[in-house]
Amino acid sequence: MLEKLRDRLWIPAQVGLEFQVHRLGVIDDQKAAFGQIAKALESTRSTFESKVREFKNHSTLDSEALLSQYGAAIDALAAELTRQEAAQPPHSDRGFPRDDIWESVTALFDGRVGKPYTETELAAVHNEGTSRYAKEVPPGYKDSSKGEPGKYGDLVLWKQLLDRSNEKQDAAIFVTADSKEDWWRVVKGQRLGPRAELVDEYFASSGKRIHFYSPEQFLRHAQSRVSVTVSARSLDEVEDVSSQADKTRATAERRLVDLQGMRASAKRVLDRTTGDGADRTVERLRMQILRSREQAFGERNKLVSQRNRLLFMQASQVHADSDQSEDSRLLLSHVTETGEDLDARLSELDQQLRRIDRHNKLENDNAERQVEILDNEIDDIVMLLAELGD
Repeated sequence: MLEKLRDRLWIPAQVGLEFQVHRLGVIDDQKAAFGQIAKALESTRSTFESKVREFKNHSTLDSEALLSQYGAAIDALAAELTRQEAAQPPHSDRGFPRDDIWESVTALFDGRVGKPYTETELAAVHNEGTSRYAKEVPPGYKDSSKGEPGKYGDLVLWKQLLDRSNEKQDAAIFVTADSKEDWWRVVKGQRLGPRAELVDEYFASSGKRIHFYSPEQFLRHAQSRVSVTVSARSLDEVEDVSSQADKTRATAERRLVDLQGMRASAKRVLDRTTGDGADRTVERLRMQILRSREQAFGERNKLVSQRNRLLFMQASQVHADSDQSEDSRLLLSHVTETGEDLDARLSELDQQLRRIDRHNKLENDNAERQVEILDNEIDDIVMLLAELGD
């Protein structure tokens, strides 16, 4: 079908760039599927065998027959999987996998790819994107959580399309598998056509209309207008891929929102235990303990000085009368006991400080670990969304 439409095809440079960037990753995922399915088969075999052997002494259950038949079925599936894996395209002489689809796409769009932006032009689009995304002006703002410059990919694509529309002044059909609401008007999960802002922006640039189709919509409409037959299997495959991508994207986007909320909570805990954001209640308690410790330490120093004076006086009153000596002894004993009480108080205050510091460090370490874990998962989700929807 696309061969018949060759002269009317065109893609922005951004589309070609992202196709090339993600192509090998998609091929690797395709090849990895065989290993994952083989692993699942063996896991199923192990689970089934384990369960059957639990009942090996059952009076009427022929466990060996079940194991034999099940094992034969698994072996047959594994053999078929190996056959299909062996039928995959071989690698080229340069070590890269042969890719007939890539070669066909390259030939099909030869001379039909827009001019890439310069660094200056990209910087201008990124700067405009900052303003547009803040106001949720489509397209691209749903990618705001992605890193730089990837989050501007959709906007770069759109601006390149507008540049061509301004030059050619013609109508267009825009085919995209991206189902996010910064491309489509979505009501209760249903796509009701392109965003009005995008249609208006294209019309302002070209004076013509733009129509948005999903891949399956494009195939169905094109089939009725071009003298070529699209098999039901092809239509179903495109629809299944788009549907699965939509479901995966929706799940990933919900998870991303949850993770960002969890990270914000963890960050608040982290801020509460460090620097200027430290928990004021805990900090007040710590300062109160420090003041009490300082006061107790000052009193203890005074008692040490007083005790030393008493010891000196006692030593110099060798010939003093017994009443005077007894008074000195009692006073020294009182000063010593008070000093011991203060030492115990200081020890208790030091323990309280250590407990608070340990608690703060533990809470801080836990919060740091939680933020790091969430950051890693957020990065993984962002990468997945980039692969699904850019």
